[in-house]
Amino acid sequence: MLMAKPGPIPAQGGYMAKESVSDKVFGLTAVEVYKLVLKGELKKFPDGFWQLPEAPENAIAVTRYMFEEVLSWTEGDIIQNLRWKTFVENKLNGMLNILCGGSAFKALDAVYPTQYHEWELVNTPRGYWTKETKIKVGKWFIEEKLKWDRQTIVDRFSTQTFRENDMMSMYLHCFNGNPFKLLEAIYPGEYQPWELTQIAKGYWTRKTAIKATRWLVEEKLKLNPVADNLLSIDYETFMEYGLGTPLHYYYSKNPKRALTAAYPYRFGISSKDVNHNA
Repeated sequence: MLMAKPGPIPAQGGYMAKESVSDKVFGLTAVEVYKLVLKGELKKFPDGFWQLPEAPENAIAVTRYMFEEVLSWTEGDIIQNLRWKTFVENKLNGMLNILCGGSAFKALDAVYPTQYHEWELVNTPRGYWTKETKIKVGKWFIEEKLKWDRQTIVDRFSTQTFRENDMMSMYLHCFNGNPFKLLEAIYPGEYQPWELTQIAKGYWTRKTAIKATRWLVEEKLKLNPVADNLLSIDYETFMEYGLGTPLHYYYSKNPKRALTAAYPYRFGISSKDVNHNA
């Protein structure tokens, strides 16, 4: 929502007396004063400028001018580049500290109310990402912004999801850039790493391969590992459920070897022998 353009700086009253402020300032709007500061015709904003009653409105005007005219930033530019240093480099650090408590996001939100979320900014404040914030923002991202159901999450949730939706701040600062860890924090036990299109490097070990095979048999196929015929599970079934990598790497593409490692007692051998030969 656009704010009304602030009126000219009053020529009388308070700090605006002629003897304390250059004649250049009299009758100028806040943006016009800011232009003088940017040009170097004024070293800084006049003393007391950001304590005036109209200071919040003036701050909105000059901050908007900085974004739209000085920097010519798009929405994406703001998300990627905004930080405290932006205001320092553009001579608005005094305003930011006095009126916004040093928060770049508070200044942004004053200019464009509700258009941005703090977690969208790549440069979030230090200490912002608490465990509670990660879960809150993660749920908002998946359930409100993406509106994805379970199958869509399984099919599409990856690093690219964060990049395409301007959520790289969360990706970089939370859960070591591991999409699955975010899902596990929000929905404990509802997803397995191998269900996703992207799995963390180094995830697969013999232990996780056995865990995944048991998940396939007992949870997805609903088989009884004691009573049912496990050898009915073929290569294509492992591939269908995203278990091609461990099957290839640990079991030479042989489903029986994977099943034997997961349920050695079904095949009359000990777990020790399986681990040695698998």
